[in-house]
Amino acid sequence: MTTPQELARAFTIAELREHAARLRSTRGLLRQAYRDNAIGRRLREQLRYGVAITNQCRHCQVAHETFALHAGATADELASVVGGDPTAFEPAAWTAILYAQALAAADFAPNPALRTELERFWTQAQCDEIEALALEMTVANRCGNTFDALLRRLRGRADSRSQLRDELAVSLVFLAGAMLSIGRIAMIRRESPLRYVAMVFSEPGAPR
Repeated sequence: MTTPQELARAFTIAELREHAARLRSTRGLLRQAYRDNAIGRRLREQLRYGVAITNQCRHCQVAHETFALHAGATADELASVVGGDPTAFEPAAWTAILYAQALAAADFAPNPALRTELERFWTQAQCDEIEALALEMTVANRCGNTFDALLRRLRGRADSRSQLRDELAVSLVFLAGAMLSIGRIAMIRRESPLRYVAMVFSEPGAPR
C-alpha cells in the first residue's frame, strides 16, 4: 500500500516544465470548467480539496478547505472527503471527486473503468474538464510539497529524493501563487494575512 509520505511527491524542474506544458494544453478545458454550471464552484473546490488530500499538500488543504466552505460546502462534506465516506454526496459529485483523486494518485495514468463510471453522470466534455481540474490542482500540490522539502532541508532534514536546485526553483513558483491565495484566505476568514504567511513557513508536520 502506498503511504502518505510516498504520495507527498515533490517536483524536479524538468517535471514541473512537463506538467506545466500539459496544463497549458488544457487551458480551454479549464476555462470551460470555470463556466460549467453543472460542475459549479462548490464541486470544483471539493474536488480540489480531495486532490490536495491525495497529494498530501498541507498548504493546498488549508486553502481549498477555506475556499470550499466559502463556496457553500459543509464541514461534513469535507470530512467525508478526508474519510472516503460517500454518504454526504450525491453519486455524481462523489464519483467526480474519486476520479480526480485516482488520477492524482496514479500520476494521471488512464483509468478506463473509473472513467466509464464517471461518464454515467457527466458528459465526455465534463469528464475532460474534471481531469483538467485535477491536473491543475496536482501541479499546485507538488509545488507546495517541493517547498516543504526545502523547509525540511533548511531544518537539517533533507530528503534524499530531492535536490536543492529543484527545491529553490520550484519554491519560487509556489510562493508566487501562495501569496495570492493568502490574501484571499485572510479576507474570507477575516484574519491577518501574517498568520497564514507564518503557516506557510512553519515546519512541515507542525500543528496548524
